[in-house]
Amino acid sequence: MTLDQLRTIAAHMTERDIFPGEIIFHEGDTNQELYVIVSGKVDIVKHFGATSRTLATQHAGDFFGEMANFEDQPRSADAVGAEQGSLFVLGSDRFRQIVLQDPAISFEIFRVLSARIRRFDEEAMEAARSLETH
Repeated sequence: MTLDQLRTIAAHMTERDIFPGEIIFHEGDTNQELYVIVSGKVDIVKHFGATSRTLATQHAGDFFGEMANFEDQPRSADAVGAEQGSLFVLGSDRFRQIVLQDPAISFEIFRVLSARIRRFDEEAMEAARSLETH
């Protein structure tokens, strides 16, 4: 995002500290906040019955939680503090106002989402090939 876009978003965010093991949100939650990591790390964890898998570890500068704003669906995974740090939090109403005010911001978010989907597809293909060779 451009510096002006980041300033637009930052003006509407609140700051929140995170700690290792802290649940930021649970899979199935209906909140729609968007989070930007200022410092520290956050694991995105998906549950498959009794098993859980870390899908991604997000670092300073990364954002997460954006899917809930576009889908109006419950959270698809847990977000868990992996390292002490801080987040900026943007509420869903402010998020929608910002996107309407500057639609190019949504393009940047879609670009990141596309890269995440591509990475997930590549990992799924690798897992499938691994299963075929065993």
